[in-house]
Amino acid sequence: MAGILTITLNPAVDISATVDVLRPHDKLRTRRLDYAAGGGGINVARTATTLGTPSTAVTVLGGCPGDHFRTMATHEGIDLIPVEGGGTTRESFKIFETRRGLEYRFVPPGPHQPGEVGDAVMDRVKALLEDGDFAFIVLSGSFPPGLPDDIIPRLAELGKQRNKRVIVDTSGPPLKTAAKTDLFLIKPNIHEVSELADGRHCGYRAAARKLARAGNLSAVIVTLGRDGAYLATPEIECQFRPPAVEAVSTVGAGDTFIGALCHAITQDWALADACRLGVAAATAAVAIPATEAVKREDIHEFYDRVNAVP
Repeated sequence: MAGILTITLNPAVDISATVDVLRPHDKLRTRRLDYAAGGGGINVARTATTLGTPSTAVTVLGGCPGDHFRTMATHEGIDLIPVEGGGTTRESFKIFETRRGLEYRFVPPGPHQPGEVGDAVMDRVKALLEDGDFAFIVLSGSFPPGLPDDIIPRLAELGKQRNKRVIVDTSGPPLKTAAKTDLFLIKPNIHEVSELADGRHCGYRAAARKLARAGNLSAVIVTLGRDGAYLATPEIECQFRPPAVEAVSTVGAGDTFIGALCHAITQDWALADACRLGVAAATAAVAIPATEAVKREDIHEFYDRVNAVP
């Protein structure tokens, strides 16, 4: 079975805790302190593996938090391929305030990474493609400071040479680079897509349609939060609306979407059906704490409750 090769350039040790209420100056006693290996491509690989598609995760690690990250990822069965980076792997923090049901997320930018780290990642990806059977290359998550985004067109060219579909799910300037690159798919959110299409007031549907018909992208998927996702290709357009659920945590929901979508396509599902499964997986993810993994049975249960609308 063809698998998924993910790339996470700026991973994080995700630390989660709960408090009764956040107050300034006071010493706040936390409960339920949890640690997890996090980052876009890591979450993609985790979800795809849960659904039954073999996945390998290339990531950049450094320092003691990087060692901790490696131990946690290996313990949960992620096929991790570490690349030594500059600096120390970042740690992100999520605090859930139980009294008001509010979630606070604190995310540092990550360590500065020189361009040589990008070269090392590309070398590792090339070697893995030589030895493994992968249907997708997925670059997911933020870019660390200092690392140029030329890795995106380099991955696109590599995918073209090896007949692999390349997905990029990122933000900021790297997302703008991705929107102009020959890729299988990008996944901007509702706030990003209009800017990418140079039409701030044209609406997400028109913006996604414009990007999908530009000729360099096979598909554009716009994530819409509680309203699901909108799929645009040169041939089809459709929105997928999830059932209403009580959101516990939105951490990693978009990555879970991509993991489920890639899994479905490796099983020869049509792109629209794969997008629907992605929405189901993201819905399952937001309904549980960030430190818990989605369950296969929950994803398939939500799939039947996702509505496709023109």
